[in-house]
Amino acid sequence: MAERPSLRALLRRDYPARVVGVFTLLFGAGALVPLAAAPFVADGEDRRFCLFFAACFGLFAVGCCAYFLRRMSWIRRLTERGVVVDGRVLVVDQNSEDVWYLIVGYEWDGVPHRAWQGTGDKSKFQPGDTVRLLVDPARPDKAWPAES
Repeated sequence: MAERPSLRALLRRDYPARVVGVFTLLFGAGALVPLAAAPFVADGEDRRFCLFFAACFGLFAVGCCAYFLRRMSWIRRLTERGVVVDGRVLVVDQNSEDVWYLIVGYEWDGVPHRAWQGTGDKSKFQPGDTVRLLVDPARPDKAWPAES
């Protein structure tokens, strides 16, 4: 069996996790600023306004953090239990926000599957290239390019 990439290598290449990680930090900082300013605001209504924004930003930070942790646990499971298979790059394109992605086709137990992977920037892969994938045996519809 081919060698699996490390969790760190996969997280470093995971564009959605990087974006959500940045949003988590921004929303967390956005929650701390009004929370820190609230004791210094003299008016009660302004203090409630500061606390309201701190709560809103805090909820967004918690939501982003939960998504990031869920994605990280899925990637960790792939590095521990994933099976390496060969796939073929079907599409290399960018969406309306200029974010590049791959669509890779592969077979698991004779059943064809497709996997989508956001890359953030232009990939080195071209349509038709063969690529190694990590496939989750519990959910074979989920796969991840094992190489960058």
